[in-house]
Amino acid sequence: MEQKIIAEQKQIALNRRFANSLMSPFFQKKVFENLRETPEVKFCKEYAKTFNKDRSKGIQMIGGVGTGKTFAAACIVNALIDKGRPCLMTNFSRILNTLWGIDEKQAYIDSLNKFDLLVLDDLGIERQSEYVQEQVFNVVDSRYRAKLPLIVTTNLPLKELTSPAS
Repeated sequence: MEQKIIAEQKQIALNRRFANSLMSPFFQKKVFENLRETPEVKFCKEYAKTFNKDRSKGIQMIGGVGTGKTFAAACIVNALIDKGRPCLMTNFSRILNTLWGIDEKQAYIDSLNKFDLLVLDDLGIERQSEYVQEQVFNVVDSRYRAKLPLIVTTNLPLKELTSPAS
């Protein structure tokens, strides 16, 4: 009976971590076992296996549409959530939508640091403006200053991502 209660409590905690991750149910089911073993997949598996929020570095996943960047990032997040790590996987448009509607923008950006890992999926798809660039910088800088890892997936070439057209 006690083991059943413990198992139920673990499942409730796991469900809460998935809900907090903002991942859609579609991505909550992504696991490494469903991917063909490539050097990139092996790297991502090792990253998840040895993850330490204080020592792990971030990852930039750059490639064309349909190359598996989001899938691989979701696999990392799911592996970490299974280990009890709080993670957030979102896109920058969702962050911007939240920022537009609140007064305490910095407090919200700081709250993103409660997650051991933050994944920004499809960075660069949002409409570019000075405001957007400023907020991207604020989020990335906040993670950097807190010494917390960040994974970014994007379809944009690195040059375009680092020097967007105004």
